[in-house]
Amino acid sequence: MSCVFGVLLESSRNLYLVGGAHATVNLILAGLLPTPVTAEGLVAVPPGVPATIFVALLFVGIVVMHRRRGFA
Repeated sequence: MSCVFGVLLESSRNLYLVGGAHATVNLILAGLLPTPVTAEGLVAVPPGVPATIFVALLFVGIVVMHRRRGFA
């Protein structure tokens, strides 16, 4: 996948597009995993989904912070 993302970055020159594609792939793969079910029979959120959302929001926060400081 790193080669695919590298080619996407080189062709588009847009890191935000690559980051979004990476997050989308992670969410799709996390959704393909077996869905955990609680003892009560309720469907639980797969553990990869909150982690992916957290990392994506962290990335966006860092980019915003750097842009405000003039780094990017």
